[in-house]
Parts: sequence; C-alpha cells; structure tokens
Amino acid sequence: MKAKSALIVIVFLLALTKVRANDFHPILNTSMGMVNISLTENTSTLTATDESVTVEEDAAAATAASVISFEVNYEFKNYADKSYFAKAVVPLMTADGSGVFMGSIGANFYIGSLSSIFSFKDKGTQIYMIPKTRYYWGASTGVGYVVYNTISAKKSDIFFDLGIHGGMVYNFSRKWGMRGELGAGRGTGIATSSFGIKIFLGTSYYIGL
Repeated sequence: MKAKSALIVIVFLLALTKVRANDFHPILNTSMGMVNISLTENTSTLTATDESVTVEEDAAAATAASVISFEVNYEFKNYADKSYFAKAVVPLMTADGSGVFMGSIGANFYIGSLSSIFSFKDKGTQIYMIPKTRYYWGASTGVGYVVYNTISAKKSDIFFDLGIHGGMVYNFSRKWGMRGELGAGRGTGIATSSFGIKIFLGTSYYIGL
C-alpha cells in the first residue's frame, strides 16, 4: 500500500514538470451579492458671457448606489497557482432604482493550493488532483455603467474600474464548490469618481469533468 502511494506521488511530480494550462480544468462561478458604490460628481463650472468672470455652477455632490447583483465569472487558462478570468455583473434588485453593470477581466493568484482540478493522462493512466479548499487574491480592470439618484434627478455615468479582491472556495463534491469573495474598486467616470465594495457568495463548477 505504501509502495503504491509512493508511486502515485512520483508519477504526480513527474506530471507537474509537464504542466500546461490545459491540464487544469476551467471553472464557471456564479454568485449573488451586494455592490455598494459611493460616487462623487465632478465639479463643473459655468463661464459667463464676460470672459473675465467665471461662476461656479455646482460643487461636487456625493451620493451612493447599493444594489443586489448577480455575477458570472469564467476562469480559464488555469496554471498551478494562477488563472485568468472574465466576469460580468448585472443588477437584480434595488430600493431606489439605482443599478450597476460591469464587465471585467483579470487574474487570480492562489495561495497554498492548486488553482483548479489538475488532470493528467499518460499511457492509459489518468491522475486527478482535486483541491478541497482554495484561497486566492486577484486584480481586475474593466468598464461599468452606473445609474444613481441625486436630490434633484436620476442620473447615469460610464466609468473605468480598477479593482482588487480576495476569496475562498470550498469543494463539497468533485465538480461543485461554495465560493465567497470580497472586493474593492476605484472608478473614474465621465461625470463621477467612485469607490465600490463588492461582496458575493455562490457556487463554483469545474467544466469538463
């Protein structure tokens, strides 16, 4: 029994020397959670007909948008300790009609575990390594569209987003896992600047098993 276990370890170590991105299975993550964005409208000025006089029209106004949202996240090109992803966030429910739509790409970096299920086949022998718990952090960049309310009107803006995040996945079966993620991002828009917090809980599914 010990000799068999040792053989499996040796074969696995030899397999790691040939690891490619397609030796790891892509992952589809789906989650629900809360997106909370604090926005500050950019200060604008109004120039009078007399070019020597400039009148300030509006001071920067602050507001916020809190939205229950749905996220789809596809992890691909997985390696031993990292993966790349593309994700989309859409609003599901809000009390005041605000909403946040986002599309992002980025990378995850895994701490102390494989990024996904590793499978290797050589001369009829199939080896699977299935991580039970995965911890990761990552960064992303993308674009978004926000609808928000001010005292006087409902407004919208397009923004460019830079974000960081961290999370964990616990696998309760071969294909399925539970996933939680917390992220923060800084947005720069046409009419606003923003800071957002995102909290998501959902499932993780290994594709191709």
